[in-house]
Amino acid sequence: MLKGLKLVVLCCTAFFAVESAAQSELINLNKEFYSALNAGDSLTLSGFFHKDAMVTHVGKDTTFGFDANEFLDVCPSFKSGMFNEKVHSIIALEISPQVFTVQVEFKFFLNGKYNHCGIDHFTWIEKAGELLIQDIISTDNVVCGEDIEDVGVDYTSEVREMDRLMNNWHKDVAALELDAFFNLMSEDFFYLGTDPGERWSKKEFRKFCEPYFLEKKQTWNFKPIKRNWDISPDGKFAWFDESLDTWMEECRGSGVMIKENGEWKIVQYNLTVLIENEKMKKFIKLRKK
Repeated sequence: MLKGLKLVVLCCTAFFAVESAAQSELINLNKEFYSALNAGDSLTLSGFFHKDAMVTHVGKDTTFGFDANEFLDVCPSFKSGMFNEKVHSIIALEISPQVFTVQVEFKFFLNGKYNHCGIDHFTWIEKAGELLIQDIISTDNVVCGEDIEDVGVDYTSEVREMDRLMNNWHKDVAALELDAFFNLMSEDFFYLGTDPGERWSKKEFRKFCEPYFLEKKQTWNFKPIKRNWDISPDGKFAWFDESLDTWMEECRGSGVMIKENGEWKIVQYNLTVLIENEKMKKFIKLRKK
């Protein structure tokens, strides 16, 4: 009897482990779905749907639906920044061996400002060994969780501040302000230079810079021409690319910033020399010398 009891316990443990793995997979799939949605990536999103899938919105007074293709046509509005859905919670349930439901609580932002909260109900169905979305029913006629904050990202204000920081960052080099230059960098900062071997941590980059700042008193003076910004929906990360007027002619810098204790810090910077396509063959020959 005791042996039988042990067998039942082990079987139940194995069952719940399998169920947990399936739920974990669904949660990850839904995270990937919202990541592609907020990026306006219609091509990636199309791979999540069965060909006959439907998306239905249920509002307080109206109900309307799309087939998957019509829904994908709307997705570029997320890429433009007009729409954004911030996920608050995801709950996955197994209904049968081939049918799963996922409930996602979200906040919806319109042009960067909080608009409403709601719940998306996903039905995932496995067909021919492939787990894809059969239906999404979205509703905004709900009461938000108490811990959901109604504060969106002030894109204009954040970009203004990061522009100021980056402009000063470049000026600090020309002004030989070594400490100010490195204070903007996160402790996890990496610098990628124009030479193939130039991938430096913050400590390594400072060691390279110190002789130019402190002894030679001769650094570089890169002047920004233009800059493009993107900010994550939660306002914690930003990435950019910029054109620079340098002694190497126009260069391109790109980087990532992270908000640490309420302050923006640069965590990666990549400097590249630009070369026109029609000059590439000559450039390749030059590199081989």
